Amino acid sequence: MKKILFFLMFLCFAMGADAQRQAFVKREGGYTNIRRGPGTGYGIVRKERDGNPIFVGDNVGGWYEVYSAGGSFVGYISANKVVFGRGGQPRRPRYDRYDDGGGLISVQVAQEGGYTNLRNGPGTNYRIVGKVRDGSYVYTYPGDGTGGWQRIYNSNGGFRGWIAKSKLWF
Repeated sequence: MKKILFFLMFLCFAMGADAQRQAFVKREGGYTNIRRGPGTGYGIVRKERDGNPIFVGDNVGGWYEVYSAGGSFVGYISANKVVFGRGGQPRRPRYDRYDDGGGLISVQVAQEGGYTNLRNGPGTNYRIVGKVRDGSYVYTYPGDGTGGWQRIYNSNGGFRGWIAKSKLWF
């Protein structure tokens, strides 16, 4: 009887552990609202910084349940603001301090599970000239951008294209 009870307790624990999984708030350059209920009509419980890790449960009509690291229910987040990392996403935005002496640094592209476009000018109306795998590192000079766009270079300092700043982790 004790073995059966132990097995049932283990099964309940294992099922509960799978109900919540780690995800990340999509990086869009600010904060995302966690709400009391599954919709924008509900009040804001707190704001979560974009890129931060979160724990989510069930998807309720396009809104994920959000839990604390300890398993307590917090609120709801819009499903289009949630990213499930591939192979583990860094917990915080980061950049390498590599500097070639001229200020060229490597910066990580946000890990959203695909590719990010490089364009021949600073805007979506410019032609796509290449793609960069999300999570990889690209080279740039700090402050070498305009609006919401940043110039990207190869490791030798040759110009490659423009990328949306919201996709870079400075």
